[in-house]
Amino acid sequence: MHTKRIIVLPEHWKSEASADIARLNRIQPGYSFIFWTTDETSGKSPHKKILLSLFQNTEACSALFILPKSFASGPLIPFWPDLILQCASGVAVTAVHFADAWKECKTWIDSVMNLSEHSTEKYNATCQYQHPYTDTQRLWVEAGARDLHPGDFLHDDFLLEVKNMQGHWMYWGHADGRKLRGYDHLHAHDLLQNKPASPLMSTVWFSCSTLDHRLKRNIALDWYLSGSAYCMMASINTVNTEANRLLSAAWLKVVQQKKSTSISEIIHFLIMSDPLTYIPVVQHYRLLGWPWVSTSGVSSLATVRN
Repeated sequence: MHTKRIIVLPEHWKSEASADIARLNRIQPGYSFIFWTTDETSGKSPHKKILLSLFQNTEACSALFILPKSFASGPLIPFWPDLILQCASGVAVTAVHFADAWKECKTWIDSVMNLSEHSTEKYNATCQYQHPYTDTQRLWVEAGARDLHPGDFLHDDFLLEVKNMQGHWMYWGHADGRKLRGYDHLHAHDLLQNKPASPLMSTVWFSCSTLDHRLKRNIALDWYLSGSAYCMMASINTVNTEANRLLSAAWLKVVQQKKSTSISEIIHFLIMSDPLTYIPVVQHYRLLGWPWVSTSGVSSLATVRN
């Protein structure tokens, strides 16, 4: 199979989805749809062995897995596909979304496929008020990202900024499964009460354990399931701060240098260019949502400064 983008659907949707898939292939070429089946022996679906078998003959760069809504739960995160899967082309970057019926999944796919890939990008740079997080945030601000320095915003003032955000939200700092520790602690209920009027293109939290599988609900799942972002990147456990700084700086360079790219393509580019450096850090993360949202379209972030 030769394709860059794969969408993996439950087998029992195959008959119902076939006509819609044919239509999507006509209007949005470049995607391929494959199906997974339940692993009856484990009682969990899809089992990782099945996922690996699906990919051994593909040449995908990225894949989106549609999982049952019951999988949107901390204890079942270990049954999600890993962020990086081996395939015929080397590696594929994966993301997950949750749906129990093809009809609701199709509605969501139609909406995200119609997102403009060449719209003006806005990057909101946020962090905890502590070195080295402020240093990393400054790099993005100097490149043109919107400066939401923690020294300039009290807790409630910052939540108003969240409510008015557009584009991409980047955060660097300490966090856990219940809160981001910047801006005098941002709990899930704080964010949900102040979520943007329209979904952000992406939310990327370079921090620890916001997708903690030891909790039934965690702040990253709550944020994504609330419809606050089309794509989310969050960590399942602790992440080395220096490794995160390195990843973030490299991420920025790709955004600045590539004329058109996406979150999955950024990750794929980095791990293919230097797997020994980037695989150990990105393997702590997972992607939720549409991994192909645009993250560039401009040669420099400076053109999108507010």
